[in-house]
Amino acid sequence: MKKIYPLIFALALLFLTGGCTAYKNISVSNVSLHEFTADSAGRILLDIGFTVNNPTKKAITLTKADISAFIEEMPLANGVLTEPVEIPSGGIYTLSGKYAVKLDNPLLLLSAGLNFNSKEMKSQIDNVTINIEAAIRQGGLKKKFKYRNIPLSDLIK
Repeated sequence: MKKIYPLIFALALLFLTGGCTAYKNISVSNVSLHEFTADSAGRILLDIGFTVNNPTKKAITLTKADISAFIEEMPLANGVLTEPVEIPSGGIYTLSGKYAVKLDNPLLLLSAGLNFNSKEMKSQIDNVTINIEAAIRQGGLKKKFKYRNIPLSDLIK
């Protein structure tokens, strides 16, 4: 009888955690820049909006999102999520996250011009790629994600 307790415990743990989160069904779209504020010469604050589909039955918290940006493989900026983002369960939601971004090479941006609608800036944006390391938490469970070499132009459409 004592041999069956570990099996029951393992099955109960699998039942409690296995069906709770189908991470592959969670999706993010419509990423856009809501607000852009220069905090200092080498740091900016961003409010980035996004639409997230969380079909799971439990709310999820985005606890970490570290971003690295590169322009033609040269480091451009590094940013971190400044406060967690709560993602409600069972639907599609439009949310936003606040990021503090440190520019590694502010002159690189200035050389393209400050007019974000200029042809020079648009051609530079086509050369920017993003790496993201993120973590979400649901209850006591934590899941990490890594994305590499995402074109910035794909994120801001």
